[in-house]
Amino acid sequence: MTTKQVNKVESKKQSLLSKSIEHALEVTDNENSEKLALAMVEQVSDTHLKINNDSYLLVKDHAAGLDLKRLAMRYNNVLKKYDYIVGDWGYGQLRLRGFYDDHRPQAKIDQKIGTLQDYLLEYCNFGCAYFVLEREHKLTNIPPRPKTGHPQQRFKRSSLQRNSKNNKKQSNPKNSNVRNKKAKKITINNKFRIRKINNRGK
Repeated sequence: MTTKQVNKVESKKQSLLSKSIEHALEVTDNENSEKLALAMVEQVSDTHLKINNDSYLLVKDHAAGLDLKRLAMRYNNVLKKYDYIVGDWGYGQLRLRGFYDDHRPQAKIDQKIGTLQDYLLEYCNFGCAYFVLEREHKLTNIPPRPKTGHPQQRFKRSSLQRNSKNNKKQSNPKNSNVRNKKAKKITINNKFRIRKINNRGK
């Protein structure tokens, strides 16, 4: 066999090995994605899909950013309360964020879908692939935020602040001098009245 024939045989072997390795990697990736999937994502049509039986409309798919397998792996139940789900890609990782509709009075400005372009410019990589999902059956009310701190703790703080103010008033020397002067005047007036009564009796 000549050197050319040997090189051809080696190149064929390498190509077969590379193809088998790629196939094995694809199989393992599919198995891992199925095991690590946190949500059931089904594509009903080109523009409609379901996430845990909640129907969504694909509003925008920039640069083919929608990947159903990665969406199922990255989805969190917290996103269920939002009207829109935005997914953007950066360094091979999918990031999901929820937005409310613009007509929600209780939502903050940066949480409304109208600020999507600002979010893409400030927090996403330039020209990155992204997608926007709109919830078909939107929720009517936003769940209230949990209040931080226990009411008893707030009461204790207020009582401590009141006690500190009272202590400051008592420690003030001006207030003590005024009280002493008033007490002296009252005692002087009482003595004077007693003397007058005794003189009348005589």
